[in-house]
Amino acid sequence: MIQKTGIPFLPSGVSLVSNKPDMDRGQQVVVRGDDERQMMVVEGYLDPQDAPVLVKEWPFPRGEHKVD
Repeated sequence: MIQKTGIPFLPSGVSLVSNKPDMDRGQQVVVRGDDERQMMVVEGYLDPQDAPVLVKEWPFPRGEHKVD
């Protein structure tokens, strides 16, 4: 849906990566799961060598997957 607006999903120069920061990239958003706490965690980095400047968490319970 965001693609229909013509607005970029991420600003130019910001990478979207999974699980852990990519030390070869600059500004980035890292998306990972915390299975133990059943949370989805999103961290924003200006520099992957430093601590994240933004951390957001959402409950993401693992349930039974239904296959039709």
